Amino acid sequence: MGKRTEFARDTIEVCRNCKAEGMAIVEEFDKAGNHTGRHKEICPVCGGSGLVSKHIEGFVTVEPYDKKKARP
Repeated sequence: MGKRTEFARDTIEVCRNCKAEGMAIVEEFDKAGNHTGRHKEICPVCGGSGLVSKHIEGFVTVEPYDKKKARP
């Protein structure tokens, strides 16, 4: 005997990659691996909007707890 609840949720959130700026910093390195600089380009995650659409699906199951089967 238990209860299972399924859910789905759509949200719009701030892009974590560019922090809502729409531009991401890209580090530049030479062939030896030395840092040569950095530049900004359009964020590849949000496409420059600074926002992303997130779809979350999941379920929660609630069941009775059996104290006899519990491990110490």
